[in-house]
Amino acid sequence: MLHGKGDRRRTVGIDPGACEVIRLWIERRRRLGFGPEVPLFCTLQGRPMKQSYMKHLLPRLAQQARIGKRVHAHGLRHTHAYELMMEGVEIPIIQRQLGHVSLATTSVYLNHIAPRQVIETMRNAIGRRDHFGGSVPTFRLASDSEAQLCSQLPGSGKEGHEDTDHGVHQLG
Repeated sequence: MLHGKGDRRRTVGIDPGACEVIRLWIERRRRLGFGPEVPLFCTLQGRPMKQSYMKHLLPRLAQQARIGKRVHAHGLRHTHAYELMMEGVEIPIIQRQLGHVSLATTSVYLNHIAPRQVIETMRNAIGRRDHFGGSVPTFRLASDSEAQLCSQLPGSGKEGHEDTDHGVHQLG
């Protein structure tokens, strides 16, 4: 049971690997002398984890692990949603796991994550022929500059806004 945003409580699922990590942490907490009054997820001093603590901890851990990309707590939520999607978990289940009230919010998470996955799926769909014997169009990701230029075209609905995540172009 989690206590999340908007003072809402929800039940979430965790996999066996995460259960093992939590079991190990509980053992370490006991050795540190933390009792049941201390929150499950706390600092090594037994204090509750605050947002500012995590904001500084995650980049430091990423640097130690030699991860070059920016690492932040919200990014972990996106990664979790993506992994669930790649494992074939249905979107309403992902919605509940993330605690989203609206399915539209979950869709936003999933729609911007893997444009390359969409392109690869479309490339592999139906062979290379459509139902009428013609060729299926080939797609590629647009470069950042192409996507920015296309987003400024009249009728794009995004005049003056950069949107590189959805820059997909038909090649032929």
